[in-house]
Amino acid sequence: MRILVVSNLYPPNVLGGYEVGCADVVAALRARGHDVTVLTSRSRHDFTVDDPPWIKRELTLWDLFQTERFGNAFASVNAFQGKALDPDNLSILLHELADGAYDVVYCFNLLGLGALAICDTLTRLGAAWAWHIMDSIPTQVVGGLRPEIVALFETASRRAFLPGRSFVMSNRLLREIEAGNVSVGRLGDTCTIVPGWAKQPPAAAAEPPRDGKVRFVSVGVLGREKGTDLTIAALGALPAGLRDRIEVDFLGRGDLPSYQRKATQAGVAGCVRFHGQLPHAEVMRRLPSYDALLFPTWAREPFGFVALEAAISGVLPIITRGIGAAEVLRDGEHAIHIERSEASLAAAVIQVVQNRSRCAALAGNAKRHVTAGYTLDAIVDQIEAELASIATGASVDARTAARFDTINRFKYRIGRELVTSTGLARQGHLQEASMAISESYTELKRAGRAASKSPVVKFARSALMKLLRPYFERLLLEMEAQRDEVVSLRQQVGVKTASTPAETPEREAETSHTAQR
Repeated sequence: MRILVVSNLYPPNVLGGYEVGCADVVAALRARGHDVTVLTSRSRHDFTVDDPPWIKRELTLWDLFQTERFGNAFASVNAFQGKALDPDNLSILLHELADGAYDVVYCFNLLGLGALAICDTLTRLGAAWAWHIMDSIPTQVVGGLRPEIVALFETASRRAFLPGRSFVMSNRLLREIEAGNVSVGRLGDTCTIVPGWAKQPPAAAAEPPRDGKVRFVSVGVLGREKGTDLTIAALGALPAGLRDRIEVDFLGRGDLPSYQRKATQAGVAGCVRFHGQLPHAEVMRRLPSYDALLFPTWAREPFGFVALEAAISGVLPIITRGIGAAEVLRDGEHAIHIERSEASLAAAVIQVVQNRSRCAALAGNAKRHVTAGYTLDAIVDQIEAELASIATGASVDARTAARFDTINRFKYRIGRELVTSTGLARQGHLQEASMAISESYTELKRAGRAASKSPVVKFARSALMKLLRPYFERLLLEMEAQRDEVVSLRQQVGVKTASTPAETPEREAETSHTAQR
């Protein structure tokens, strides 16, 4: 198959498991002889990436984390472009589809690229496409935008993303998406659960030290969401004698000095070490030297690749109950499930220390279980078959690409005006907001005469009219209040006021008709 992969990030430019997972699947598909091209964003860092020609870093990624930090109009436009529509990104995608004879488009994380427009355009083109959903991206892009913006995109306005296939990492994640009133297809039909995976540990794996201590490891970004603070607190709650029998290594980036201070304050500095972020290959090399993984992550963890990576390395996973990985690694059979609390985690650590033989048996079960059905090769077997079943073509002719490019650039202008004008109105600049909306509406009417059958005109006209009425009504009330103040002031200083137009029945009717318009 000739496959176009679209992802907001791609190694070495990564934030977490989503991008690493994308690279794993791409490498496996290419190893099986498929012609895979990756369309992704430019690096946000200074390092130079020496990419092969099949990796195209041509897209712009909007930093939505930075956007949420600033609530101004500029940030609102950034959020619109990152979640809804970036016309340049969409133009690049359309030209890529026109230039390459692709069988299928395979999307990963689209957040920050203009996700709504990408999904909407692929669907309206009738392209064969799949979406690998490793987080609640569909609800994030729809839930964070005004309904008038979402209405510009036909498929998103129905709160339904319907690719040929949706690959969702866990039932827990699917429930979260559906709880946000968003559909990504019917489970068992166009929606498939594709869990996480693990690659086999390297042959030259690290050997555990023979010092008699029980060794625990925490892998991932240091922070409350992943449970770093909870882990330190739980270790501090252990009996002092037991803390002398364990070692805990933290492998991951974050505020190391701050967490070193917290470890000292909790009285556990003697049994913990912070190593910072290590290359993934080095993490996999070190994993077999540990007895258990500490992964008290937040309850909404979509999956948790590291739990399976630990299991396949012969390391017992201690994981939060109900996360995605808990659907694969069952409690008391392949893992220890805990409540996300200091007491529950401390009890699991005590259990490992006091019953090492039973925990070693659980770790052996977990390794055999993951090796049998959850290796990267096993999961790519499933992905490959699903892609082949929908790979009916994803190319587009140049004329169609140009037409969709024009329509989406028009959507962008309307959407941008909606964002900036509503931002002005919230700040009290009603006249500027009304002028911006009026100018957009005038342009919309001109475009409507030329393209009256285009569905985008109907969506945009509906969206603008919803915004026009309340803002013009408020503006009219303010103008009326100002007129009354002027009349009152003139009367106070003895200036005779002329009869106002509103005093005549004819003028009252005219004013009422103007307000209604």
